[in-house]
Amino acid sequence: MYNSISHILILDYHSWHRNITRQISHPNMTTYQQQINRLLELDVRFLLYARHRSGYADRILHFISTYLVALLTHRYFVFDQNWPAFLKVMKSNLNYEYNLVIPWYSQLNKLTRKTRNQLSVQYQWFSLERFTKDYDYENKNRILVFGGHTGTTVHTITSPTSIYRSFLTNTLKMTGDTLFGCLYHSLIIPRLSTFVQIASAQSSSQFKGGQTHQQLLQTLLSTTHNSVAIQIRTGDEIMKNPHRMYSLMYKFQIYFDCAKEISQGKPTIVYLMADDYRIRQAALKTYSNTQFSVIANPHPVQHIQYTQNLVQALNSLLFDTFLFMFCERHIITSESGFGRFAAFASLKQKDIYSFDVGEVKTWRCEEKDNRALSLTEAGHRWSGVRRKR
Repeated sequence: MYNSISHILILDYHSWHRNITRQISHPNMTTYQQQINRLLELDVRFLLYARHRSGYADRILHFISTYLVALLTHRYFVFDQNWPAFLKVMKSNLNYEYNLVIPWYSQLNKLTRKTRNQLSVQYQWFSLERFTKDYDYENKNRILVFGGHTGTTVHTITSPTSIYRSFLTNTLKMTGDTLFGCLYHSLIIPRLSTFVQIASAQSSSQFKGGQTHQQLLQTLLSTTHNSVAIQIRTGDEIMKNPHRMYSLMYKFQIYFDCAKEISQGKPTIVYLMADDYRIRQAALKTYSNTQFSVIANPHPVQHIQYTQNLVQALNSLLFDTFLFMFCERHIITSESGFGRFAAFASLKQKDIYSFDVGEVKTWRCEEKDNRALSLTEAGHRWSGVRRKR
């Protein structure tokens, strides 16, 4: 969680951000030039997050990584104007919408040459090298735009040659296991309306063993049993064509065997996230006893990259990850960033297990076997984790 020093730094940044917002978007400033003159007077530098056409997990990893850079370099963080669905379901502690704080940005080419020179812009694209390469984010340009397929916060804090490592570890007392979760929860939370809408929606299907979102939440909030979260990813093809027959339960048995071993014979609730609803339905039928019980949403889900109903997809996605974070232990698919992101944000600080689809397990999920990965180790891997061989 937060320690007092890092908490103060984040609060100070948020206070500064709100103060700048008030000053550069004052209603008395009726022209772009008035606003620009004011931000130049205040010497405000901007960092703009530009989303990529990737899945939610990669977008959020890039989002939080960019937010970290804004904190470290004291730049005014601005959100991507091309992802309005996100702002409908999530609430931020910062007011970072384009149309409110930099309405002139889309008109840069129409401004005078002198003004354009004062508002110098540099676009930076990040890819997989972000997990191994050190960056010095100090830059003279007034506006930086960060685009990227994915992101990471771990390398910034663990690399022995990172210029920010000493500040993060020695001054702020942060760790690789907690950095992402602290930043995530300090910046964004699901809107109450998001929870009300999805928790109050009743299922139209009568699938036996399935629960509504409200029932899933109540179960995890009220249980006194061990809780284990499992995330299974079969692949994007299932999301694009949900009628394709792909999944067979035996291919994923390893996840449930691992959960049983973690529980050590104690009563356990398993919350299951899977892109293929047939896996969830099969698990609900198979594991319904009081000693080891699976709970899950039995209905198809939507991938934000392939659906037209982005708000509904985000609502469901955010609720699923919220439930996933509640659980004490996490078992995820290696080739997936979705389960890993939720495990990072949970702040449970427990090692995670990961498996490939169809993998045959030759060892037990026990602490003494040391087959799990810490969150810090997992943060150095892209699109999931690789357990120790």
